[in-house]
Amino acid sequence: RGYLEPFQVADEFNLRCASTGKYKDRIIFPLYLPTGLVGWTGRAIINPVSAPRYMASSPTVKKTVYGLPEAQTGDGTLFIVEGPFDALRINAMNYKGARPVALMGTSVTIPQYCIINGLKKQYRNTFVWLDSDAQAQTIDLSNKLANSHYVAGWSVKDPASASIQSIEGIINSAWRYGT
Repeated sequence: RGYLEPFQVADEFNLRCASTGKYKDRIIFPLYLPTGLVGWTGRAIINPVSAPRYMASSPTVKKTVYGLPEAQTGDGTLFIVEGPFDALRINAMNYKGARPVALMGTSVTIPQYCIINGLKKQYRNTFVWLDSDAQAQTIDLSNKLANSHYVAGWSVKDPASASIQSIEGIINSAWRYGT
């Protein structure tokens, strides 16, 4: 996906790859709560024939957001994104204190909502940036989160497929909003 140092990214974000078993041919993204690891989600790296693209270790993973440990260290712009690859793309840049958290889908659970509201307090501003085919959910979530904005109208499908320059442009635009 265009990372200059993919092994460094994998190491920094504790990513794994399953070569056998139920999660074969999937990148494993760990999910944490402040108390520690609660599970993982596995993303297929090839098109699965009779399995979903994402597989969660348990329903518990929807009680947190992907990227929580990194988001606890940010202070610029908090991005709420759809999937782990979206979060990874923004996190790997480490640009102007921007940090993302991924919902693992377009819906938000009550525990995720509480985590995001807690994180928002340490950030200059908050933006919802779901995939371009989820604009209604993007606007709805942004409206539910007080003092947040949403990313729309950019010529990219999702953060994971955005160029570094596009993401920097969005972050720079977010900085103009302030708090």
